[in-house]
Amino acid sequence: MVALPKGRLHQFNIITETIIKQQNDEGFLHRLPDETEFPLLDFFETINDFVIKVDLPGIDKKDVNIKLYGDTAVIEGVKRDRIEEERFNFICMERSFENFRRIIRLPLPINPFTAKARYENGVLTVMLPKIEEKRKREIKIEIEGGAR
Repeated sequence: MVALPKGRLHQFNIITETIIKQQNDEGFLHRLPDETEFPLLDFFETINDFVIKVDLPGIDKKDVNIKLYGDTAVIEGVKRDRIEEERFNFICMERSFENFRRIIRLPLPINPFTAKARYENGVLTVMLPKIEEKRKREIKIEIEGGAR
């Protein structure tokens, strides 16, 4: 049996394990009961923004809504069949035509008034600018004392 370290290192390990467990349990892309699996998305950050990229092939931009609620972004809409008026005898139908909703919890506050979205070639890109004082900054800490 390995002895557990005492003190600050032990506390750090406990905190780190708790954060990782919460991230895995809840996560930023945790699905809620009223959320769909479609569409697939990527969620990442740059120095200045959170970026959400969503694959929406064959969906008109007028059928997509993006809403911001505090620390949550909601992307929802409907995928419509382009040939609704004609009758067919389907042999196989794997594509679905229904409402969709994705809910993304944002890890830091954003400025909703400068958020932007672009829809190009079936991909929706949502840019959510971080609030400036909440952005990650690199801070160099000078080391004092000792030789050189």
